[in-house]
Amino acid sequence: MGVLKRLLDNLLYYTSLLDGLKPEDLEDEYKYYAALHLLQTQAQVLMDIFARA
Repeated sequence: MGVLKRLLDNLLYYTSLLDGLKPEDLEDEYKYYAALHLLQTQAQVLMDIFARA
């Protein structure tokens, strides 16, 4: 159960980082690729959660 809690905490953290971005932030190439990486990481965390549940 500890692993699932850690995965959920990570998912919430990544979501909060994405929520902090504004549309104009995505015009910056660095922030755009950072947001893309966060989305990919979120997807991986969700797959890990479903695989363990």
